[in-house]
Amino acid sequence: MSKSILTLVLYSLSLIFLVFGTVLTFVSAKYKTDQAPRLPIWNPTKWRPLWRCREWFTPKGFRLCLFGNIMAGIGAVLLVIAAVLS
Repeated sequence: MSKSILTLVLYSLSLIFLVFGTVLTFVSAKYKTDQAPRLPIWNPTKWRPLWRCREWFTPKGFRLCLFGNIMAGIGAVLLVIAAVLS
């Protein structure tokens, strides 16, 4: 019984973290500067680690993007842990 409750809690937390992390990352696009490429996802020459993309965002946008990616990563890890436990 307790294992099923634990997996339910982990699935719920992972969903919350994934959704809010994704929302924060999408909201950060509102705070892009003129130096940001239009579609860096499709151009491998524009792929950079997140901590090196500071000039693409205003300070608020960079924080939103950073925390959004961290939250989404935590949600993905919790999802894997919940899947292994179930």
